[in-house]
Amino acid sequence: MKITLQQAYRAMYYFLDNEYQLTGSDELGGLLGSLSWEIWKEGTPGDPGAWQDWTVAVQKAVAETDDFPNCKDF
Repeated sequence: MKITLQQAYRAMYYFLDNEYQLTGSDELGGLLGSLSWEIWKEGTPGDPGAWQDWTVAVQKAVAETDDFPNCKDF
């Protein structure tokens, strides 16, 4: 399965939100607030640097050639 960049972003957000629900971490809560797409302006997160940081992270992940040996695609 292939997903869009926006879907991958939301997946990352949901993962972090789940961790926040489990831990109640103030740091994760603050991060989630700045990453939320519900407060996006002009198609970017409330924190303008968040989307840029996200795309850099995706570029790094795509450039990796090592697959996780025990993980399968959807």
